[in-house]
Amino acid sequence: MTKDLFQTNTTLEVCIESDFDGQIKDALEDRDALRYARLCVEHGIAYDLLANPLLYDKGLGEMVILKEKEEKMQHAAYVDNIEKFLIAAVGTIDVNRFDSHYTEKRKLLIKHFPESFAEDGKQPVQDYSPAKVGALFKGVYTGYVKKLEKLKE
Repeated sequence: MTKDLFQTNTTLEVCIESDFDGQIKDALEDRDALRYARLCVEHGIAYDLLANPLLYDKGLGEMVILKEKEEKMQHAAYVDNIEKFLIAAVGTIDVNRFDSHYTEKRKLLIKHFPESFAEDGKQPVQDYSPAKVGALFKGVYTGYVKKLEKLKE
């Protein structure tokens, strides 16, 4: 099936080709549009060389739907994390005073945004002074209040 698509120069390439042939054959036999489209895309099969263009088109449609669902779930998780951060901040911390509750502020920043503020994050806050933690916290808090309002529109 794909012998015309590949130049096999080594034993490894022959194994990869035959494995790919088997996967494509299985996807076609199972009429698994999503798997067929993913394999074709992954291996760069040209549209005019497809064994079943209709199955491929259906699979591409399923890929788009899955991507949209994943993006919606990621967006919902993102909004949920922001809401939890804001609720925790409002419930226990004086956001406007830079020098108060800096330990709690530092913990909340790390807990809710580890990719940014944890020790291996983009902007680790472990060694920041209390005033610097407070100023950063207020900026993050204020920014996320505004962002959450826009996200919920």
